[in-house]
Amino acid sequence: MKMADKKAKRAKRFEFSKIIMSAVMLTYFVGLGFAVYAVNKILMEYPEWAIQALIALFGYIGAPTGIAIGFYSWKAKNENTAKIEAALKEQNQEGEECN
Repeated sequence: MKMADKKAKRAKRFEFSKIIMSAVMLTYFVGLGFAVYAVNKILMEYPEWAIQALIALFGYIGAPTGIAIGFYSWKAKNENTAKIEAALKEQNQEGEECN
């Protein structure tokens, strides 16, 4: 298979994990904006509760985000390792054919 064919095939492939990762990160930043707003509101009325509200909200949003980032990094590492091994194998086969 030619390199151009591989690139075209890769470009057309639907990458579900990137969409999920984008949604998780969007949720995180929306949650961060909401947290700033909510903590400011709570701080005005009940200053002693502001830190507890912030900790709860960051724990609720931060845990799934951290897990998603870790999973995506692990998945990307495994995919890239497989690609590198395949490229090295192909390179070795081409080198043996030339000799």
